[in-house]
Amino acid sequence: MIGKPFPMIYRYVLERLMGGHFSDIFNKKIAMVGDSISTDILGAQNASSDIGCKVDGILVMSGITARDMKNEGIKDFSSETIMPFCKDICPEHAMSALDPDATVFF
Repeated sequence: MIGKPFPMIYRYVLERLMGGHFSDIFNKKIAMVGDSISTDILGAQNASSDIGCKVDGILVMSGITARDMKNEGIKDFSSETIMPFCKDICPEHAMSALDPDATVFF
């Protein structure tokens, strides 16, 4: 199986994006934007370790993780509620939606 959170999918995509010049990746800023801690944010962490350059995780609070938090009784999203929920798989940033006018929590 290949896909998020396995690092080889990130390597595959980044190699294609860099047009075969993978060493150029170390001069770029890379982020994974997603709504799931267990695939998207974990995948960014795994990719950072695998490829040797930082891949930031940006958590969008309008999908899977938001649903999971609501199921746990967490109704208001903020850095104080998101970070403890994430435990050891923490995004670098979180935002309310994938929208330029979205609230950025951290």
